Amino acid sequence: MVTESDLIFGEIAIKTGLVTAEQIDECIKIQQSLTAWKPIGLVLLEKKYLSEEQLQTIIDIQRRNLEARAIQVRHIKEDNIFGRLAVKLGLLTEQEVEECLGVQLMMQDDYFLRLGEIMVNKGYLSQDDVDTVLDYQSAQIIHCPKCRTKYNVILFNPGSSFICYECDKELIVPDSLKALDM
Repeated sequence: MVTESDLIFGEIAIKTGLVTAEQIDECIKIQQSLTAWKPIGLVLLEKKYLSEEQLQTIIDIQRRNLEARAIQVRHIKEDNIFGRLAVKLGLLTEQEVEECLGVQLMMQDDYFLRLGEIMVNKGYLSQDDVDTVLDYQSAQIIHCPKCRTKYNVILFNPGSSFICYECDKELIVPDSLKALDM
């Protein structure tokens, strides 16, 4: 049985140039003939198409991709709440929110804008409008000083901390709103 994880692993292995599509196909056939499931990476390792170091490299890439996608999904969920709230406040229409969500979904994985940023870029909201919606959510935007990733901190709690999902730096929610002007 070939899993989605195996297919993603194979795509990464091919894209990184560590194996060929033919080697992946061969190992998938071997995998399908086994009575007990074995990850495609181990089949590639047993066939000596990959070294242990190369296997670990692909696993690390796959893990980072999954983590990045999980962060993006979480942001999209938060942005849906942001959009619904902006409509309730009469700042824009549901159709405008849907359009902006569509733009967000069409973005490439390596380039992601928050919904408020898209709305400002399209001229649907001003930055003051975005701040109003965030204030209404009791949220503030904090930038990671190391990698500049933006976070909506919901239910603003001065002094609390969390870890940046991109670079693992600890971020501390400032004691005052003035400290957010980074």
